[in-house]
Amino acid sequence: MNRLTIRLPWPPRELNPNARVHWAKKAPISRGYGQSVYLVAYDAYGAQKAIVQPPVRVGLLFCKPNGRKRDLDNLTASMKVALDQIAMVIGVNDREFTYSRIDWGPIVDGGEVRVTLEWGDTP
Repeated sequence: MNRLTIRLPWPPRELNPNARVHWAKKAPISRGYGQSVYLVAYDAYGAQKAIVQPPVRVGLLFCKPNGRKRDLDNLTASMKVALDQIAMVIGVNDREFTYSRIDWGPIVDGGEVRVTLEWGDTP
């Protein structure tokens, strides 16, 4: 089994589905976050140098920036642009993603999302 972990910056609050942000304000924020995710994912995947074969099991570990209560479902939805960019980097359509684990991690200064991708034969 192949495994790749990518540490992404915490998603901007404007990407949360409950933020109720006008599309004209949300679009550049989404584009900017997507570009930063693409670069981080490209660096991580380039170091791996592996060909990804679907299906891809995806795990999301949300490491909050503080102890504030948040909704895990909304955070997962706010990662759509990030998951689209990761799919583009690894050359797999995101419809081939299955979600194996979505959970909370430790509190991290500034917050981060640890995305784990697994593909290939299961152990």
